[in-house]
Amino acid sequence: MSAAAEGYVALSPTRAFDSRAGGPLPAGSTVDVSLAGQFGMPAGGAAAVFVNVTAVDAAGEGFLTVWPTGRSQPTASTLNTSPGATVANGALVELGVGGRISVYTSTNAHVLVDVQGYVPVGAPTRALQPSRLVDTRPGAATVDGRQSGTGLVAARRTLEVEVSGRAGLPTSGIGGVFLNVTAVSPNAAGFLTVWPTGDAQPNASSLNHRAGQTVANNVFVAVGSAEGGRVSVFTESAAHLIVDVVGWVPTGAVPVPTRPARLVDSRPGASTVDGTAAGRSPIRAQASLDVQVTGRAGIPSSGVGAAIVNITVVEPFGAGFVTVWPTGARRPDASVLNYTGGATVANGTIVPVGDGGRISLYSWARTNVIVDIVGWIPGTSPLPAKVHGINLSPFLGSAREIPLSDALIHELTDRLTPYTEWVRTYACSDFVGRFPVEARRAGMKVALGAWLGADAAENRREIDCAVSLANAGYADIVIVGSETLSRGTRTESQLLAHLAEVNARVQVPVTTAETDATLRARPNVIAAVDVVFANIYPYWVGIPIDQAAANLADSYARLQAVSGGREVIISETGWPTCSAGVGAAVPSVDNAARYIREVSAWAKTNGVSWFWFSAYDEAAKTGPEVEKCWGAWTAAGERKYVP
Repeated sequence: MSAAAEGYVALSPTRAFDSRAGGPLPAGSTVDVSLAGQFGMPAGGAAAVFVNVTAVDAAGEGFLTVWPTGRSQPTASTLNTSPGATVANGALVELGVGGRISVYTSTNAHVLVDVQGYVPVGAPTRALQPSRLVDTRPGAATVDGRQSGTGLVAARRTLEVEVSGRAGLPTSGIGGVFLNVTAVSPNAAGFLTVWPTGDAQPNASSLNHRAGQTVANNVFVAVGSAEGGRVSVFTESAAHLIVDVVGWVPTGAVPVPTRPARLVDSRPGASTVDGTAAGRSPIRAQASLDVQVTGRAGIPSSGVGAAIVNITVVEPFGAGFVTVWPTGARRPDASVLNYTGGATVANGTIVPVGDGGRISLYSWARTNVIVDIVGWIPGTSPLPAKVHGINLSPFLGSAREIPLSDALIHELTDRLTPYTEWVRTYACSDFVGRFPVEARRAGMKVALGAWLGADAAENRREIDCAVSLANAGYADIVIVGSETLSRGTRTESQLLAHLAEVNARVQVPVTTAETDATLRARPNVIAAVDVVFANIYPYWVGIPIDQAAANLADSYARLQAVSGGREVIISETGWPTCSAGVGAAVPSVDNAARYIREVSAWAKTNGVSWFWFSAYDEAAKTGPEVEKCWGAWTAAGERKYVP
């Protein structure tokens, strides 16, 4: 399924901006954050981005506003701050000039911006310039003067908000709206709940607050079509209310708003929509919780790419943060919400679903947690939740630097972290030797390659470099040569000598990478390695896509039968996206997506470790066109397909 068909592409959260490396942003200042072509977003073709914006250690009462760079600053705020507090909120923002967004802070504060997904150009999800629909404070203004200055909303009362036909929205055909809802100076601790007017009020909160606290949260809610295009806002405590609209989805398009439903509530005696994940006790400090999303609360059991959820921490035992990500993927650094001890804080977010249709939550401090679902997005995760390994080589082409700069090596490596545990490299000396160091910094394991060719001096440099990096802690496996025998650059006896030398000099497993056919014909090579590292490509033997995964499994089984009990790892497999093809094997984006999806499922079921070829298109390679387009990302860093 293409990104455009999905309407929204959810990404694992990635930190795009963090002012803490320098100093706090001064009061009244604006910073532009460049997003296009970075952090998993395409260089072109993205209309809007969903970000989580955080104000850290604000100097006083104030607010942050986010909008497209190049446009006038709107009056609507994205989040509100109080002295010393750390506050976060999600926001759907159009991309402005140069693929950037602008962030304004009215008070001194550190600012964090985390990317969580994007809306492709032409997709049905539509971001708007933030516009105020409701502000009950005396003398306040709204986009059209309606529902302004109406006064404090009494405790346990409901306010109906007119949506259709305002702030550029149509009078009909609205399936759901993205709103930023704020409780201003409530007179007691409590919560707000937002739902489609005309439906029964759900047992789910949209934001939680303390007495006197001004708190905002991003919510996605269906519009009550039977009630003239309105949504309802219930407040448990007397408070002023602000409602800003930031985006909408046409009827019948995606995302899909649902009746808000509680999936998790860890508090004693609490309830959920189906009785599961209720009253289970707080999350332990620095522990994770997996939340089943699909198959509950009316959410389909399959075909769900991402969930739109509201996350709440209730009276945590200390200061900290919560991170949310697709189950099975690597936990990202970016936080979804931040809290102080004893506070009750909520934030809305969009997160891809991972293994088994679940999402995972991590909390720094021990806390009770509530998870409410308010919508979902059809599709699948951006990649399989996590593959064992991805091959990384530097042949990016003229569009990128050769040799690669430190900054680009950092970028190319970090882009892979949500999707894999391992990175495999092919060479060691020169600038490519920095990839293992960057991969280790990013928390990934490293299969470190030493390239062997016909030049003995160059081979010596490669071997010595690999040994040095391995002994410095930058390798978990050393790969001595890649298809050296198949290419004819080393004889079997020469390769065996290289393997014996490296084995004697390092403390990690040592192997060589070869085609499965070559390895089956070379029992002496299999006997000389610690693990069998095999390149298996159904594409290159002309297998059609509907038989490719089965062909891979058969090739793997035949090699395993002669491995002498050693683990067999698939060191390379993949499918290209361009060229005329080989036999019945046809390159295409759809076939590459299908192949990685089916191989992922087979490998997980059978406990097979495997590496996808390749992370990036190798545009600088010479030879047939097909050699240049095996990447899951283009050479410029734009993701090519979603399985």
